[in-house]
Amino acid sequence: GKAEDFLSAAEMHLSANNKLEAARAFQRGGRYDKSIELFEDLGKWSEAGDACVQGGMHAEAAEFFLKDEKFRDSANPFERAAQFEKAAELYLRIKEFSLAANCFERAGKKKEAANAFEQSGEIDRALELASISGNVIVEARCLEKLNQFQKAADCYIKADALNEAAYCLEKAEDFERAAEMHLKSENYSQAAVCLVKVDRRLDAAKLYISAGQISAAYEIAAATSNRAKLNEFVSNLIKWCQENKRTSAQAQLFELHKDFASAAQKYLDSMNLSKAAACYMKSGKSLEAGKLYAESGEFEKAAECFKAAKKWKEAGQCMERAQKWDEAKQLYERCQDIEGINRCASAMKWL
Repeated sequence: GKAEDFLSAAEMHLSANNKLEAARAFQRGGRYDKSIELFEDLGKWSEAGDACVQGGMHAEAAEFFLKDEKFRDSANPFERAAQFEKAAELYLRIKEFSLAANCFERAGKKKEAANAFEQSGEIDRALELASISGNVIVEARCLEKLNQFQKAADCYIKADALNEAAYCLEKAEDFERAAEMHLKSENYSQAAVCLVKVDRRLDAAKLYISAGQISAAYEIAAATSNRAKLNEFVSNLIKWCQENKRTSAQAQLFELHKDFASAAQKYLDSMNLSKAAACYMKSGKSLEAGKLYAESGEFEKAAECFKAAKKWKEAGQCMERAQKWDEAKQLYERCQDIEGINRCASAMKWL
């Protein structure tokens, strides 16, 4: 018969040391054990795997296919050999989520099955297994996908995923509770957004300040209906900053409220000379501004301030320190400072 012919051919190939053809002939003749042995000896893993499949050795076939990284070819024999967990892991690798989920379920791995069913888009099945197995995060995600936002939030809280819980509560329009969750996860600016929606505007502004977003805090104040209310709102905020030792925030609020003199003083208190100088300039105190710019090493800005105050000598000194000899000389000429003029002329000679 044909099988005998193949086996005879196999022996001939072997005696001629042609192992590969011998292995193939043994396979066709039904001597899978011999063919597998030869394929393995030659490192022909996939052909060894095929021979195993034909011989009904599914677990062995799967291991051979794995050696060639043929994950799809490996997954099915593992499944047929009832090694469901191994099959599931391989199905996951090739993104066959539904097949993976079914294998995990057959392996009794309900948590993992819930994950895979979620990835395959089978949300009802995923939810059922997640709730049975205590896979709270998958349960939460499934409930969110089914628009059951309050239930989803409760699950997220159980899983300590407070940020996700907060966003679900926002979708459920439970802004008070959403703000509370955002606060617990230290997302102050998003908590502020939620508080504005329930008209807790002052609390929201304080949170923006805590997040370092002073402009956003002031914008809430600016949205009030009239000037008196705006002044009261800003006054309350500034008082809160004072109580909580947020001097820089106070300065910025004063500046945004165009109270430049108060802003300058607060910037000074927080040792921000440049900002203090800018606010003094805006409030018309150019001499004070000039002194602060000079102290912080911003000589050209200082010179502009001194020029505005008609302090030509001080302006000249600043331009000299900035090594702008020509401009400095012109300023010294305006106040007839002979020494200054000579210094600049001498420096210009050496350039």
